[in-house]
Amino acid sequence: MKFSKGSVATTIVIIVLALIIIAGGIWYFITNKPTACTQEAKRCPDGTYVSRTGKNCEFVECPVAPGCKNLWWYDSEHSTCQQPKQFCGAYMYQGLQTSETKEACEQNITARGLK
Repeated sequence: MKFSKGSVATTIVIIVLALIIIAGGIWYFITNKPTACTQEAKRCPDGTYVSRTGKNCEFVECPVAPGCKNLWWYDSEHSTCQQPKQFCGAYMYQGLQTSETKEACEQNITARGLK
């Protein structure tokens, strides 16, 4: 059986494309493994609940009421940065320190010599 040069080239191109598609599919499934998060919920200050999501299974941020902010914080009883908590208005007590980000909170603790 004789093959023409055109049919051999076409067959090779089809085989190469099929191998590329198969390799791409394998790469996709290896790098995009689904993450199964635990089915727990966190209660927010306003009474709602949020669940874990994303590749790191972190809790979604709680909804923020108007005039309030979710801030990282520490105080005289907690010498490490605590998960964001909703602070509204002029909410303060002696020893409370708040920061917009975890990094800023940790820098503040380091600057105060608490770490």
